[in-house]
Amino acid sequence: MQQNQGQPAHKVLPLDYEPFHSIDAYLGELRKALPKGSAASQSTRQALSLLQKIDSTGKAAAKNNERLEALKGQFFQNLQNIKRCLADQDGEQSLKLRSIFQKLEDDLRNQPAFEREEKINSTGTRYLHSVGFDQIVHMINAASVHEPEWMSRTGTLLVLDNNPNTCQALMRRLTREGHTVLTAEDESQTFEYLRTCVIEAILVDYAVFKEALYDFLKKIEKDPIRYVPIIVIGAPENPEILRQITELGVGDYLAKPVNPALLKMGVHAVLEKKYAFERRLERLQEMQRARHEMESAIQDLPDGYAIFDQDSHLVMHNQKLFEFYPHLKKREEMLRGGLTFDKLLEANVSAGIYSFNTKEAGRQWIEEKKANFLLPACQWEETLTSGLVLALTTYRTPDGGGALIAKDISKDKAQHQDLTLLAYHDALTGLPNRKAFYQKLTQSILTKRQTERGLLAVLFLDLDGFKAVNDSYGHEMGDWLLNQVSQRLRRCIRGDDMLARFGGDEFCIILNHAANRNKVKMVAARILKAISQPYIRNDILLDVGVSVGIGVYSLGTEDSESLLKEADAAMYAVKQEGKGKYRFYDEISHESQKPKPAKA
Repeated sequence: MQQNQGQPAHKVLPLDYEPFHSIDAYLGELRKALPKGSAASQSTRQALSLLQKIDSTGKAAAKNNERLEALKGQFFQNLQNIKRCLADQDGEQSLKLRSIFQKLEDDLRNQPAFEREEKINSTGTRYLHSVGFDQIVHMINAASVHEPEWMSRTGTLLVLDNNPNTCQALMRRLTREGHTVLTAEDESQTFEYLRTCVIEAILVDYAVFKEALYDFLKKIEKDPIRYVPIIVIGAPENPEILRQITELGVGDYLAKPVNPALLKMGVHAVLEKKYAFERRLERLQEMQRARHEMESAIQDLPDGYAIFDQDSHLVMHNQKLFEFYPHLKKREEMLRGGLTFDKLLEANVSAGIYSFNTKEAGRQWIEEKKANFLLPACQWEETLTSGLVLALTTYRTPDGGGALIAKDISKDKAQHQDLTLLAYHDALTGLPNRKAFYQKLTQSILTKRQTERGLLAVLFLDLDGFKAVNDSYGHEMGDWLLNQVSQRLRRCIRGDDMLARFGGDEFCIILNHAANRNKVKMVAARILKAISQPYIRNDILLDVGVSVGIGVYSLGTEDSESLLKEADAAMYAVKQEGKGKYRFYDEISHESQKPKPAKA
């Protein structure tokens, strides 16, 4: 066939060439070759669909002539669209193509449906024979508009082919598309280019490597960061080899002879794939940098920190958390397998870092904390068997995950306890003070009102002879003596009773649930005996006693103040009668001795 000067040769297609035995088959192949999304592709697809509908409707034209005419009108419109796509093409072949489509339109307007298919097939086949499918695709592709963005992407390509003719043909075609094209004849030249240049894609002729292509691709795959898509020209016939090289990431296959339109789309497609890969890689690297910065930040936090994903799996933590829960360091398999918040709780309970009376109490605690973790935010405290006191805070993150913060508040808690101790205890003896005594007595009275078991008695104690010791030997000796007295008094009461120092040399005792008055007398007698024993320090003998007044709760006693006044009055009566004894308030003769206002 004659060729125009400077124009590439086009293969002449035989009349029986498959799949071009009919115009609808030709239109189908034409649509596959056109750029997806282009105006010519869309018009060809619609023309093919309408042609099929015309055929089916034409067989029943008598029943639906109106429908047939409507379909024909739409088909003619699509033929006009195709002709407009070709309007800017010059040359004899372009004129022939437009005249063929015009003749198809004229024949369709005049021929009955059953004759139209044979006419179209005959006319289309003759033109395919004279022009060739490749040239038609090239002409329509050149006239296509509205190409998608990825069709305009270009890059540096490497053609690996040891046939100079085919290599130069590919180079010319790719250069016209705006690509920078390099050529190599063997593997060594290819890797030299990969080391020195940025290659966006490689076109490999299968004939260069054949069965050795798998090993070549394997070498390229060893550097996954520098992703280079591969296009294989001339696919292998062996399906096993085809499967192997496909698994190594071959982006596309092109049959020989290479179709220019398919070459263009294949190259643009792998370049788009590489572009997408690089964008994903950049986003991944940005995420890794952000994660690294975040991990560095939480490692510097003074508190334990942990982040969980939407499935409650641990995804990030700092070492401070393991200082609080050291047993987790020994369970690295849990961390590698995905430690969840639930498993964290179970591991803590199993390690015995909490003190539970029963296993059921531990299980209930786990269920409670699991429910807390699902709340938008929650706080609680944990006292560990190691002595640490942790303040735990959990909250849900915007992505559906959760976070845990563990803060060591042991020092704060101890300081708070120290302040509480100072507020409610005597600094010298360590006994509860006046404030703590009143709170305890009020609570005991409320309890007594609810139960009728035993007696509630208050003992008011005042030392006899303490002032003389203090004046003779000084305050330091007096303080020592008060501590000795407090220790003896502690041994005189039971665990549910309370001893308090009111100030100076005055002490008060609450006896809870005394069996009867005789039991109260026994405690009072024991106190008199214990306190009256001599005290020796630095060869100095000290001798003091104690006067005890007793008030017993009754329904007539309204509050703690009244009960304490009764005990105080009884103690005052003892002082006037000679000291060193005990008396009940109700035994005092009101005619001869009026109660003295309470020193409290």
